[in-house]
Amino acid sequence: MRDISRSSGFPPAAKHQWNAWQDRGQGDLPSPDAEPDEKEDLAAKHIHVLMVEDSEEDCLLILKQLRRSGIEAAYGRVETAAQLGNTLLDGGWDLVVADYKLPSFSAEAALEICREAQLDIPFLVVSGSEGEEIAVRMMKAGASDYIMKGHLHRLVPAIEREMRETAQRREKRRVEQELLKSQQWLSAVIEASRDGIAVLEGRKFLFANPAFIELYGLCHPEELIGRDIAGVMGSEAHQQFENWERQRHRGAGRLTLSEVRSPGKDGHWLELEASVSFATVAGKDFLVVVVRDIRDRRRLEEQLRQSQKMDAIEKLASGVAHDFNNLLTAITGYSQRALQNLLPDHPLRAELGEIQKAADKAASLTHQLLAFSRNQPVARRIVDLNAIVLDMQRLLAPIIGSHIEVRTFLAESLGQVKADPDQTGQVILNLIVNARDAMPNGGKLTIETADVEFDEEAARHHGRLEAGPWVLLSVSDSGCGMDPETQSHIFEPFFTTKAVGKGTGLGLSTVYAIVEQSGGGIWVYSELNRGTTFKIYLPRVDRSPDECSSSAVLPDDAKASETVLVVEDDETVRHLMLQVLARRGYTVLEARHSEEALRICRMQAGPIHLLVTDMVMPGLNGQDLAQRVLELRPSIRTLFISGYAEAALIHQGVQDRREMFLQKPFSPTVFAAKVRATLDRQESSSLVP
Repeated sequence: MRDISRSSGFPPAAKHQWNAWQDRGQGDLPSPDAEPDEKEDLAAKHIHVLMVEDSEEDCLLILKQLRRSGIEAAYGRVETAAQLGNTLLDGGWDLVVADYKLPSFSAEAALEICREAQLDIPFLVVSGSEGEEIAVRMMKAGASDYIMKGHLHRLVPAIEREMRETAQRREKRRVEQELLKSQQWLSAVIEASRDGIAVLEGRKFLFANPAFIELYGLCHPEELIGRDIAGVMGSEAHQQFENWERQRHRGAGRLTLSEVRSPGKDGHWLELEASVSFATVAGKDFLVVVVRDIRDRRRLEEQLRQSQKMDAIEKLASGVAHDFNNLLTAITGYSQRALQNLLPDHPLRAELGEIQKAADKAASLTHQLLAFSRNQPVARRIVDLNAIVLDMQRLLAPIIGSHIEVRTFLAESLGQVKADPDQTGQVILNLIVNARDAMPNGGKLTIETADVEFDEEAARHHGRLEAGPWVLLSVSDSGCGMDPETQSHIFEPFFTTKAVGKGTGLGLSTVYAIVEQSGGGIWVYSELNRGTTFKIYLPRVDRSPDECSSSAVLPDDAKASETVLVVEDDETVRHLMLQVLARRGYTVLEARHSEEALRICRMQAGPIHLLVTDMVMPGLNGQDLAQRVLELRPSIRTLFISGYAEAALIHQGVQDRREMFLQKPFSPTVFAAKVRATLDRQESSSLVP
């Protein structure tokens, strides 16, 4: 037996046998490079044939027959079962041709070895043994054909037929495998889809993916299969189905997106976006429905609309507060000065006192406008929410009234929050007053605090809040409650359900703005005649409360000797500040705008100790003016003032320690004290607005 190892892309035994045949001078067999002498119209084929044959001469005879038919063949020859098994493992064979009977082997045994190797290649028996019974037995065992050596003219057609059928089988298996792979991919995509996918025949469900099953709170597909669409998706979906059917009869293949409300699990209504198409399989019509839960998207869209609306009104509120604060500064200042100049028993003191009260109420309103516009000056520090609640409860006891029972449940060892104490108190005040107004005939007011921890699922349910630790403030009442329509508007500015003159409509919008500004979130739960609960979540911080030190009231200095440059474009406010400073002994320089202020700084021979400037003016703003003045007079200090909301942010970015900020409206006493404090401030002092 020759070596049957392979090289150069052919089974090596075949190559060796081919060369050996040429060496023996068999000139009647064409060389591999020669054109076939018969059937020149048949394109040459290259096949690898494995011969199970003890006679090399018979192998060459078969090979010659193939060459004459235009088939180029390389071959290998084996004689035993072991050789056959090892050679089949090498692979690369297109055809097995076996003699029926060998000295130590047989075609039946060779066929069994080929079957065990699970190779899809033709197995032909070429034998000198006659007998129809043998041929029938071999064909039943799985042989492709049985050809007598005396009829080799049948060999080539049989080979072509069997190789063609083998190629067809292989192609069929390839297509089936590709189809199976495609089906597996499609199944995996449908199973993994977060959108619900269902197939219906008529009005009955035939299939649903896990997302569709979960959407309706079912456990297994069997709970859905065969059920009517109305029983699963509700009457609205059923009506929509009839509309789909009408469109299908009009020839629509794929429908546009539809929105459908459908009863989901736990009694909640689903808001679905449905994409529908029709398919015909084996003569039957099917409806393919893809649904997506759009409740989260609806919430985000509503939040975006609310944010855009709030942004527009915030800008309006900011501008209104600016002009209003200038007026209030003048009203408060001149009325206070008038009161100081009147004797205690003067009859006008009562009227001026009422003006002062009205101005104070108006100032409170501008603070609400600034808080609503999220531009109010904020002084955040670590605070104890329980302490603020108790202080506000004691302060508001007379306002709440004895007809309302107040219950307080404050968590022990409550986590700290970082917030502006005044704004936090304003939040509690507004919620308590809102609860009181909802219970005109009495009821129960409950205030609670607690530490809460959000996991990822809870955080997702609460919108933009992140997973982690939070502090909860809850204010509940047993009052009249609200319907869903009212609840959708309560945080809008100037929206109120109170009678004319009973409310500004800024209370809850201010609460919303302050909570958002503090990095928290607010939710409301209410039912008509069942009461209302507001839940506020603020970020929890792991620090102890800051030590609160009361600010010392600066004494009124009537012997001041410094020079102060006042820059203010509002004439009334400017004159008020000039009078206040002049009465206390300051040398006062007056400028209506930034250019005039710079001219004074260049021309003034003596020192200028303090620049008092409005933040928002025509030309240069206050901050740019202060920088230009500092270049001319490096030792000057600056006090910024403004009634504009944006100024609330300016002072947070001021870097020079000599600069301070005063928010309008202010009284003459507060203004004078702030001027004195700015002049007396040490270089090492930290900036505090």
